Parts: sequence; structure tokens; C-alpha cells
Amino acid sequence: MARESESELSVEELRNAGIKAFENASELVEEAQVLHKHGHLSRALFLCCISGEELGKSFISLSAVANRITGAFDEKRYKERFRAHREKTGVLMFLEDVFVFELPPELPKVKRDAEAVEKSKLSALYCDFYGTEAQKPSEVIPEHLVNTTLEVAKQRLKYFADNVRPKFDYVLEIDKTKAIQFQREFLQTMAAHRDADSKP
Repeated sequence: MARESESELSVEELRNAGIKAFENASELVEEAQVLHKHGHLSRALFLCCISGEELGKSFISLSAVANRITGAFDEKRYKERFRAHREKTGVLMFLEDVFVFELPPELPKVKRDAEAVEKSKLSALYCDFYGTEAQKPSEVIPEHLVNTTLEVAKQRLKYFADNVRPKFDYVLEIDKTKAIQFQREFLQTMAAHRDADSKP
């Protein structure tokens, strides 16, 4: 039995978790498109939100591989982040804000709408009270919101397919020095983004 200070997850297992999360995100978007095509809009919206969480898991796992290589891996924290909905969504939104993947010109407002839906995604799944009136998801989720959220989900998936998924193919070959350099550059990017946001 491993001591508490030792990690039970290897770099290979962390890499596989990231790849599987990406693949699941892709399957969820495919299934959302099928539901959308057949008029099941609220469930399509829900799957788009869950797909975003899976993309967050994928990046969390890629970062965990680098942390494992450098000796800075905290398995308990990783598992908490891997399972916490807000963490996964937060990572995805952060990546989009910092590394700004290209959305079609008409989608910035849509992306904000999709973020609002993300915060209340359960309304796309469960009947609930709105004031004193109970309503089912199909009564409260507007079609335009589902259409645009699906478009954002497809754009997110394309960004990850082009920019994040390929990193899993060579991440195990990165040595400790390169992993530390990657982390340093990532933190500098974060700091630059934070500084830019704080300027009036």
C-alpha cells in the first residue's frame, strides 16, 4: 500500500484520463447534435455544458502530468479539481479568456449567454419553480440559446482538438526541465492576462 505522500496515479494514467475526457467531450457534442436535430433542445443544451466540463478535465489532467514530472503533483487536489463542476468550468473559461481561441465574429455575445447557461445547467434537466409556477426545461430554455450554445461547444471542441489534444501525444517525453519551463511560461501568461484585465 502506498504511503499518503506518494501518488498512486502515474503520468501514463493521468495522460489517459486527459485523453478519455477529451474523447468523452467529443461524444457529448455529437450526441447533443443528434438531440438538437430531433428537437430535444434542453437535453442538447445540458450535454453541451457537460462537454465543456470534460474539456476542463482534459486540461486539468494535462497540467497534472507536468506537475507529476516536476514533482509538484498533489493527487488529492487533482482529484478534487477533476470532480468539481465549478473547477472544470472555471479552467475552461480561463483558457478561453487567456489564450482566446477564435470564435466567429457573431459569437462573443453568444459565448456570454452560454456561460450564463453553464451556471444554471440543471435548469436544462429538471422541472423547477419559477416564481410560483412549476415549469419543465422545454418551457424555459429558448431555442436560440440552445443553437448558440451548441455552436460554442463545437468551437471549443475544435480548439481543443487542434491545440490541446496533440500535446498528449508527446507529453510523456518532456523532461523535468522542460516541464518547469512550460509551467513558468504558463504562469507568466496568466500574470500578463491578469495585469491587462486590471488596467482601466
